Amino acid sequence: MTVFLYVLSAFSTQISAIYRHVILSLYKQSRLRLRLLALTAPYQQELAILQTAPGISSDFTAIGIISEIGTNIKAFPSAKHLCSRDGLTPTSNESSGKKKSVRVSKGGCYIKPLVQCANALVKSTKHPIVRNHYLRIKKRRGRKKAIIAIARMLLTALYYMLKNGENYNAEL
Repeated sequence: MTVFLYVLSAFSTQISAIYRHVILSLYKQSRLRLRLLALTAPYQQELAILQTAPGISSDFTAIGIISEIGTNIKAFPSAKHLCSRDGLTPTSNESSGKKKSVRVSKGGCYIKPLVQCANALVKSTKHPIVRNHYLRIKKRRGRKKAIIAIARMLLTALYYMLKNGENYNAEL
């Protein structure tokens, strides 16, 4: 760090304060990324399995998903329990024939990387099976509910991938 600051101060006459701040923040961000990758070294097998799933190509996306669902997948008896905990199950709050709420529960706010992966997945043309499934649901239920349905499908696939230690297989 001291060498970096020495070089930065040598250019201080030529670089404005804003650019010095940007360069220093980028340096700190890269150090943070390296530290995060070092902390996740024991979970490389799980991260590699997750990165075979469609829509999850970045290390940091896989790290975000692992940090939310954990590596001990045996804590959930089934994929339905995991989806329910993460708020990706349909709810029905109805009393005397009046529907009050059909929103995603608050548990879903922590699994946003998965919803973003599902959103990117339905926009790509690499996985036509998933895209066609999305378009069928979108026709009936709307765009937002279709995205949540695809996120649930992806989370169910991730559950079985981590449980069995297998890579993603689109035909299953």
